[in-house]
Amino acid sequence: MQNVWIECYAPVVGRIFLGGFFLWNGIQAALNLPAAAQIFANHGLSGSLYWALAAIIIEVLGGIGIVAGIWIRSSSLLLAFYLLIQSAFVTNFGSDPELNLFVINLGLIGGLLYVAAFGVGQAQGRRR
Repeated sequence: MQNVWIECYAPVVGRIFLGGFFLWNGIQAALNLPAAAQIFANHGLSGSLYWALAAIIIEVLGGIGIVAGIWIRSSSLLLAFYLLIQSAFVTNFGSDPELNLFVINLGLIGGLLYVAAFGVGQAQGRRR
């Protein structure tokens, strides 16, 4: 029974949690677009509305791709790259809460790279 869970169900549940995280963040940002744009403006990026829209599109489409198991490698790599860029340009390393967010982003990047390497799992009848 444990092997069935690990091989069949765990990848699906993991994809739902990982992709759902990005899908939820993207939807929340879309519902509060001015606040999302203000985050980019606070970090000195011009065209903050366009950056916020790009972030929303990446998070929503990437999250859907991971949850649904379609374009899983592309979605995972896109989200990993997005988090890496976001962490590099938007994190204020002098602040403890933002430093913690940076470390969390590194963990998410690791999970996304793992999903990109090993695909959807066996729940959909294929290894990759």
